[in-house]
Amino acid sequence: RYAGPITLEPFRRTDQRLSVPLAQWRPPTDDEDTDMACAAGLLHAALHAAGAR
Repeated sequence: RYAGPITLEPFRRTDQRLSVPLAQWRPPTDDEDTDMACAAGLLHAALHAAGAR
């Protein structure tokens, strides 16, 4: 089992435009702490359900 850290590099989209390249990255302008905490909780729960410690 892997017990090391997991690093995420999110390329997030907050709009519905399909013509914007997915690789385009801009620094966040909104406080995303709540969204990141929810995402971390989801990943933690998924890893726990899969048997990770």
